[in-house]
Amino acid sequence: STPAASASIAADTTVTVASNSSGFTRTGHTFVAWNTAADGSGTQYVASNTFAMPSADRTLYAQWTRIKTTGLVVNLDTTNPQSLASGTTTTWVNALPGSSVSSQNANGNITRTSPNGFPQLNFDGNSDYYQYTTVANSRITGAMSVEMWINPSTLTNGWNILATRWFSDTAGTAANDWHFALYPSGGTLKLNLYTTGLSNQSGSFSSTTGKWYLVGFTIDSSNNLQFYVNGKTDGSVIANASHVTNTSAQLWIGDGRANVGGFIGGISKFQV
Repeated sequence: STPAASASIAADTTVTVASNSSGFTRTGHTFVAWNTAADGSGTQYVASNTFAMPSADRTLYAQWTRIKTTGLVVNLDTTNPQSLASGTTTTWVNALPGSSVSSQNANGNITRTSPNGFPQLNFDGNSDYYQYTTVANSRITGAMSVEMWINPSTLTNGWNILATRWFSDTAGTAANDWHFALYPSGGTLKLNLYTTGLSNQSGSFSSTTGKWYLVGFTIDSSNNLQFYVNGKTDGSVIANASHVTNTSAQLWIGDGRANVGGFIGGISKFQV
């Protein structure tokens, strides 16, 4: 739980960043992380991450992202009981505002756990995936955005595929639209995107294991690509990231192919 105002923590003690368990709210927004500056310009701290307590007091401010209520075509969220029911189910429901459409059954060895009371779906990186079955709804022409909460437990020195519309079947038949992953760049693993118009583009943030990240990307109406990590821009704007809504492409969270390089770790939210 969030420490009380009178709590005292000794300098150099390893501190685990608290979740928003005290229930701070902001109308029309969802909690993302904490930051040393109210405007988000300082050091970011994500719940469950750790840091060494400095010698002086450290004040952290809640950071928020606006909740989309229009334009959503996919809204999978383990913290929403309309999307992932309580109990042991791994069936993930696309919970759109005002309705729930298209249940997604887990494929492979996906498991469900709730460390610290926070539900997550665990992927083992080998043919573990959700396939968005209402394929037509996932076809987006022009401007689009994708965001997801991830917690890598293992990072391979190759593909760590988060979500993709790049294949038409689990054999890997090409049907290129976009392909989102963590992939080596400059000696570390960074956000990576392929589109039909632009290959192998990376952000600048280096990911590690055992930490939750809110990651995503946007492509605007002029085909400009921007990566995001924890609500902040990751790297510079990248031009010419056009994509084609290939009608054969399947939308996967994870990777349906065997022994290729799927994501290993927890996922709790996926939105398009």
